[in-house]
This record gives sequence, C-alpha cells and structure tokens, in this order.
Amino acid sequence: MINADHCTGCSICVKNCISDQKSRESKYVVAGDCSLCGACVDHCPFDALKITAQMPLSRKKVDSKIEKESAEKERIAN
Repeated sequence: MINADHCTGCSICVKNCISDQKSRESKYVVAGDCSLCGACVDHCPFDALKITAQMPLSRKKVDSKIEKESAEKERIAN
C-alpha cells in the first residue's frame, strides 16, 4: 500500500523490486506480480510503503480511485 502523502515518485522502490516492476507506470502493483518480499518497503527512504493483507483492487477500481484522488487534490488546490 502506498501513502501518497509520503511518496515522492523517486522510484527507489521500483529499482529494488525483485519482481518485474521495472516498467510500471502506475503506483499500484497488479495482484500476483508482487512476491511480498518487502524490498520496496525496506528501501523506501520516505516511509511511503507498507505491505497489508488488504485485498487488491481491480484495475478498473484502481483507475477510478486515482481519478477521484486527483480530482480531490485539484479541488483542494483551487
């Protein structure tokens, strides 16, 4: 799980991922792609990641959630 308030987009987590996440453009990992090794969590200098037992969202729900979060951030900024 990513804490968007702490994530700077530095990609240190991606660089240290042992799964094939090197080309990911999204901040979300597709269910089944993560081996739950915790390397991303261990290497994040901003404490922006944690592994949870939460059920992963479908791609459609993730996209919708990202759109809602972006709209909310834009609304707050204006």
